[in-house]
Amino acid sequence: MNTRLAEHRASPWRWRIGVARPEDRAGVEAVRRSAYRQAREFSWKDEALLQWGPADDAATVLAAWDTDGQVLSTVRATVLPTIAQAEGFLEYSLAGIDIAAPALVLSRAATTPAAARQGLNSLLRYAYLCGAAACEPIASVMTIVYEGGPRLNAMREAGYDFSRPCANWDSEAVTHTRALLASMPRQRLPHALAALSATLAGDLRSVWLDSTAIARAFSAHCHACSPAPARLHAGATP
Repeated sequence: MNTRLAEHRASPWRWRIGVARPEDRAGVEAVRRSAYRQAREFSWKDEALLQWGPADDAATVLAAWDTDGQVLSTVRATVLPTIAQAEGFLEYSLAGIDIAAPALVLSRAATTPAAARQGLNSLLRYAYLCGAAACEPIASVMTIVYEGGPRLNAMREAGYDFSRPCANWDSEAVTHTRALLASMPRQRLPHALAALSATLAGDLRSVWLDSTAIARAFSAHCHACSPAPARLHAGATP
C-alpha cells in the first residue's frame, strides 16, 4: 500500500480533495465514463475523449477520494489567459457576455453515480473557488452547464451568473437541453466562499482539503497569464 493511501485510511476524514496525480488517471477516467453514460442533459459522442490527455496535463485535475483511495468525483480546472482562448476551449461563443480574463475554466465535471447526491460537486466547487481566490491573476471563473442540470440551484446560490451563448460548435457532446455559461467575477469569490462555507459546514468538517496544493497548481498555471486582465463587454465580439 502506498504511503498516501495508508495515511488517508488512518485519518478521521470521510473524503479527501486535492490535485489528481498520474496514478489517479484510471480512477478519473472511470468516473467520467460512468457519469457521462447516465447524463440526461447531453449525450457524449466518443468516450475516448474522456481519457486523460494533453488538456488534462495542461490543467489542474481535482478529485475527491474516499477512505479507500477510490476516486468518487472530479473536475478539470484550466487557467486561460484570454477570452478568445476560453471561447475556443469551451467551443461556445462568449460574444455579448460580460466576462473577464484570465479565466479559470471548469470542464469534465463528473461524479460516479454511486456517490451522487452526497455534495461532492459542491465540495469540489468550494475547493476550486478557494484556489481561484488565492491566485490573484484569475479574474473570473466559468463553465458550461445545462438547463435542468443537478448543479444549477447550488451554483446560483453560490453567486454564479447564467448566460445563453449565442452559438456553439461543440465537437464532444450532443445537448438535449439548453446550454448555459455559468460565470463568476473575481470580486464575488468572497461571498461565494462564505455562502458555501455556511451550506457545507457539516461536510467540510469531514473533508481533508489539500488547499495548498490546489493554490500552488493554479499559481503555476497563472505564470503564463498576462498580468493585465482583459474584458469582454456585452455586445462585443472576442
